[in-house]
Amino acid sequence: MFVKITIAVLFSLLCCSCDKDTMILELKDVQNFQCIEKQKATELQISGLAFHSALAIEKMTSKRRGQDLIIELHLVRARRDLSGSFDYSVPVPTGVTRVVFGKERREIWKKT
Repeated sequence: MFVKITIAVLFSLLCCSCDKDTMILELKDVQNFQCIEKQKATELQISGLAFHSALAIEKMTSKRRGQDLIIELHLVRARRDLSGSFDYSVPVPTGVTRVVFGKERREIWKKT
C-alpha cells in the first residue's frame, strides 16, 4: 500500500512540475490591471495582481510576431520570494503596432 501511495505522489509531482512552463497568466485573471504608455510609445508600464492565491509571477517574457508583441507572465506555485503582483517596463520595438497579453492574445495596447 505504501509503495502505491508513494508512486502516486511522485507521479503527481512529476506532472505538476512538467506543466510549469505552460502556466501563463491571462488578462481575465488580473486584478487592477494597468497599461501606461511611456516615452512616446517606445515603452509600456504594465502592472496588476494575479487573481490566483496559490500562484505567483516567476517572470515575464515577450516575443514578437509580425507587428504584434506578445507579453506572457509565467506562473509558479507561490513561495516566499515571489508574489502575485507585477510591475514591468516593456520596451516596444520599432514596427510593433499592437501589444497582446497571455495565450488568449488579449489586446492591451495599440499604436494610434
